[in-house]
Amino acid sequence: MGNATMTGGMGDDRKSQIAKDCFKRGTEAMMKQNWEYSCQMFKTAVELVPDNLVYRQSLRGVTEKRYNNNQSGAAMAGMKLMTTKATIKKCRMQSDWKQIAKLSEDGLAINPWDPQLNADLGDALTNLGYIEPAGYCYERAVKGDPNNKDYLRPLAKNYEGRSKYDEAIEIYTKLLRLDNLDGEARSKITSLSAQKTVHRGGYENADDIRQVQKVLADKMNKDTADGPGMSVQADLERAVRKDPKNKDNYLKLADFLRREGSLEKTAEALEKALEVSGGEIKIREQLEDVQLDIMRRAVGFAREEAVADPENKFTERKYKDAKRELMEREIEIYSSRIEHYPQDMTLKFDLALLYMRDKRHQLAIPLLQKSRGDARRKVDSLINLGKCFIYEKQYPLSRRQFETAVPECKSDDNLDVFLDLHYHLGRVCEEMKDKDAAIRSYQTVLEYDYDYKDNRERLARLEGGGEPE
Repeated sequence: MGNATMTGGMGDDRKSQIAKDCFKRGTEAMMKQNWEYSCQMFKTAVELVPDNLVYRQSLRGVTEKRYNNNQSGAAMAGMKLMTTKATIKKCRMQSDWKQIAKLSEDGLAINPWDPQLNADLGDALTNLGYIEPAGYCYERAVKGDPNNKDYLRPLAKNYEGRSKYDEAIEIYTKLLRLDNLDGEARSKITSLSAQKTVHRGGYENADDIRQVQKVLADKMNKDTADGPGMSVQADLERAVRKDPKNKDNYLKLADFLRREGSLEKTAEALEKALEVSGGEIKIREQLEDVQLDIMRRAVGFAREEAVADPENKFTERKYKDAKRELMEREIEIYSSRIEHYPQDMTLKFDLALLYMRDKRHQLAIPLLQKSRGDARRKVDSLINLGKCFIYEKQYPLSRRQFETAVPECKSDDNLDVFLDLHYHLGRVCEEMKDKDAAIRSYQTVLEYDYDYKDNRERLARLEGGGEPE
């Protein structure tokens, strides 16, 4: 990773802490499907720590959710992005990579699937020294336009620079299929195949078996060979080796590895810290959070595979299984934490949402009834309670929750929540044959969003004298 920064005015440690706080808030908002706020928090985290891959992946994921995964972004996105793309071209002429990075991110907030913007951001991050996030951007560009050689080539070079030889060879092979006269691609396939063998054997400078043995020994002792101050990670690992019974050393190493986006190694460090501490609950919770992040990333990868090949039943099943496994693990962890923190209303609310996703509404109802006592969760809890009672066909109870939420839910606070509330209130009133009340609710929705779900059709049917379906 490079050490260039795209934000100034504060120290790296301060930026890192604020970014972690923003990431936590963004994750909490994501669990509540508050995509707008989640996008804001993740974007701030990316701006503060631009080399953190997890932050950028999370930002892109919730931005897609914000647009209901429509693959095209905001309405009239192409027109809205014309000025942005023209400005990026001007910045390229001046090699203003920081500005290109900013403009690209702003554009991806409008359409996160845009291949050109993803490629532009990849170029900017490459020149700023953020190699791993750059590779992620190139991957997204290629996913959006799989046969574009201008996207494939920088992705291949990114993989090559990160010693991901198999991936690089695969891309160069594709380039050669697209153009059998591509001499660079043909040459790279040959040279990378040789480099892969040498690299994986560790024999770059070995002339005989004794030198090979020395290479292997050097690799085993690499960290001890580095002097203090040459590598933050090496210094932290050295501290662990020096005092293996000190849990704080493992925690410091885990914190660094997590900021670097190395989740598997973070989990390993936390497992050791947990062992040394004798099972300290706070450390166990940190480990569980990292394990969930690993599973969420796996779900994201599985989803991308399924989307890339929608006819493949295996990838579709893999994606569904990964989602199911993640949800079951989240339920297990949150259920356990509620026992330790019985007054934590956020935990109760989040667990209730998981139960709702799993259609276990009877388990969600008592949790939501408790979480509505928290002023910060009251409106969301009431709305979700109303939805649970709909599934249980308890329409009078459902209506009571929605009507209690109405005075406290303002369109200026969160329009999506406001529309969701009045739409579902209208649906319940339809079920209860209260035509006038249903019309009022649907009219309220229509005032703010003409095309919201099937609201307009339902209103037209009721106003025309029709009966609920």
